[in-house]
Amino acid sequence: MIDSRILLTQSEGRVFIVLPTGDVGGLVSEQVSLEVDDVLAEIDEAAAKEVVVDFSNVKFFGSCLLAAIQRIWKHLRRHDGKLVLCNVPDVGLEVLRVSRFDELWPIYPSRQDAKSSLTPS
Repeated sequence: MIDSRILLTQSEGRVFIVLPTGDVGGLVSEQVSLEVDDVLAEIDEAAAKEVVVDFSNVKFFGSCLLAAIQRIWKHLRRHDGKLVLCNVPDVGLEVLRVSRFDELWPIYPSRQDAKSSLTPS
């Protein structure tokens, strides 16, 4: 069976990874919203406090993905957690800067850099 999820997840040690897939535009907003509930449950089940959102599988994203990330971030903040982004496409970087989300969520060029920012060396 093909996984049709838009928000894939994985754990890498203490760090929880969220991998949006495809072009996450407005047409999938309802599905993304439902999947965020699942992601939050997975974060709670793993007792994760450090989350990396890795955009390596995304060329374009819209406001529905930003809203999803914001929900995850707010959930983590209530539990003293942290959220960072990595591999954001150039167009996405501009969207994050204009919307000032880059002031809330640190952005790193690679997953390794993002993970390193969360866990002490």
